Amino acid sequence: MLRYAGLVLLGAALLALLRAPTAPSDAEDALAAAAPPPELPADVASAAPGRLAKALSFPTLSSSDAPKNHVGNTAPFQQLHRHLEASFPTVYKRLRYERVNDFSILFTWPGSNRELRPILVMSHMDVVPAPEGPAYNWTYPPFGGQVAEGYIWGRGALDVKVTLLQQLEALSLLLRQGFEPKRTILFAVGHDEEQGGAYGAHAIAALLRSRGVQLEMVMDEGGVILTDGLRAGSHQAVASPIALVGTSEKGFETWDIEVQGSGGHSSMPPTDGSSVAARTARILAAVDASPPTTRLGPPTTDFLKGLAPAVGLAPARMVLRHADNWLVNPVLGQVLGQASPELACFVRTTCAVVGVQAGGIAENVLPTAGTITLNFRLLPGQNTSMVREYLQMVTRKEAAYVTLKHRGRSDPAAPVAPSRGPHWRLLKQVILETLRPERGLLVVPYLVGGMTDSRHYNELAGGRVYRFCPHRYTAGDIKRVHGVDERIAVDDYLRGIGFYARFLERASSDEGSEEVAAEAAAAGRGAATATE
Repeated sequence: MLRYAGLVLLGAALLALLRAPTAPSDAEDALAAAAPPPELPADVASAAPGRLAKALSFPTLSSSDAPKNHVGNTAPFQQLHRHLEASFPTVYKRLRYERVNDFSILFTWPGSNRELRPILVMSHMDVVPAPEGPAYNWTYPPFGGQVAEGYIWGRGALDVKVTLLQQLEALSLLLRQGFEPKRTILFAVGHDEEQGGAYGAHAIAALLRSRGVQLEMVMDEGGVILTDGLRAGSHQAVASPIALVGTSEKGFETWDIEVQGSGGHSSMPPTDGSSVAARTARILAAVDASPPTTRLGPPTTDFLKGLAPAVGLAPARMVLRHADNWLVNPVLGQVLGQASPELACFVRTTCAVVGVQAGGIAENVLPTAGTITLNFRLLPGQNTSMVREYLQMVTRKEAAYVTLKHRGRSDPAAPVAPSRGPHWRLLKQVILETLRPERGLLVVPYLVGGMTDSRHYNELAGGRVYRFCPHRYTAGDIKRVHGVDERIAVDDYLRGIGFYARFLERASSDEGSEEVAAEAAAAGRGAATATE
């Protein structure tokens, strides 16, 4: 999905603000980073890459045109299921295992304290097509299942069959070690995320809802570790590697503007601008000249404030630290929105023209109707009403000749998960404990530009949804997602298994939970009352 687009480009518009970076300093971070990362047993470290490679050999392509469950060719999905069952027999034997709509999976590992809300980790097994041929030049076939040159190659090595296997490896490892969770662990695997998740994640969420399940926390794909930090052109804006944790994702809506115009013979086109083409051109010009207004809010303000410790120039550091200040915020939002087109999506609801139709029935006939199709990606806090008002504004001069139609699909932006407090602190510490490079690591929240399956669980988790893949990306790796030569380094893959094992271990205890925080606050209030 497009969630990865712009991760590196986030820094492009910060050139005017970021100068001479220095490494961040934080006592809590240093303590977490000093903890030794988990060591995988030798047999797991040697065999795990091969298990992922084989999983990548199955072309599990979901399809919106499939007659059932978004799956046309069922054979690769069934082959993958058999491979997973053979590779992780302990997981399938010890955990409760359910199939949803034939291909999606829900595992349940009951905790010892059923009063605690479960955590949910998730992934998906479907991948996008991988065209081959001279124009694409894959180093290794996309469904070849190769481990070579220190990498595991194939479609799904980054998005996101990789986390499916890492999570299963982590569950298997914890079972092998005799770990017993206090909090129930749910592991959900969708099969049609690339088509919107209607038969996978959406159906699993509906099943959990029917059982009255409320989730403490959700972990899905999303941000990654940018090992090169952030660059602005040739300038190194932030040198430290940055772990981007998605705390929200943008919404999605598509609208049609139906345009009416004067018809007639093409030999006598109207001279008063009343043709469909002329009206369509004026509307397109208005859309281009007047994009939706900038709005700098969470989690982008959280992102900027998180970057502040890595900025050496004192004035810039002060500006970023006060990104949500009522005086600084609107000006900073406009600066960032104008400084780079790549950053605009993080400070405004975007409007993209994705279709224009104004053709007639013949070369000598002027059309009487046309359609402009626009796709909107909504910021958190903005909705259909805002989009309608914007469309009314850009079409106001043609209002008598246009009809606005909202297409059926509408996904609101996700609630913004906390970037402080117990859940964030737990996740940040696990990232630092297991993934921190020698050069240090800055962990910051950010806004995912695309959509993930996690949106189906927002309501069940009260918005406590985090989106992060434990993988290190260079600037060149971003283009591999949905592109050519998708791959992951073997060392990176193994580190990710350790990350999920540590995360599951800590998150499934009652440490850092919302319930414990609430109980502590209540106890504090009680003690204060007793001393009055």
